[in-house]
Amino acid sequence: MSDLMSFLTSPHGLLIAIITAASSWLATRQKAKSDKDISRGPEWDNFSQRQKEMMDDLRSEIDKLRQLYAQLEQKFHDAQDRYWAAVNHIRDVHLHNPHVRKNHPPPPAIADDVKL
Repeated sequence: MSDLMSFLTSPHGLLIAIITAASSWLATRQKAKSDKDISRGPEWDNFSQRQKEMMDDLRSEIDKLRQLYAQLEQKFHDAQDRYWAAVNHIRDVHLHNPHVRKNHPPPPAIADDVKL
C-alpha cells in the first residue's frame, strides 16, 4: 500500500492519475453524446424524408413553371409576329394609298412603328 501511496504522490503518478481521470471523463461524455445521437436517428430519418419530399415537390413545381414559361414565350413570339405583320401591312397600305394615310392615321400606340 505504501508503494501505491508513494506512486500517487510522486509527480509522475499524479500526472498519470489526472490523465486517466480526464480520459475516463471524456470517454464517458463522448459515449453519452453518441448514445444521444443514436437515439435521435429516427428523428433525422424523418427530417431527411420530409426534406426529400419537399425537394421533389419543388422540382415538380419548377418543371411546371418551365413548361408554362415556354408556352407563354411561344405565345408572345406568335403575338409579336402578328403585330409586326399588321404594322407592315398598314405601312404598305399607307404607302400605296396616301389618301388613306390622311383620313385614317394609325392609332397613337403604334404610330411610331408605322412611320414611313
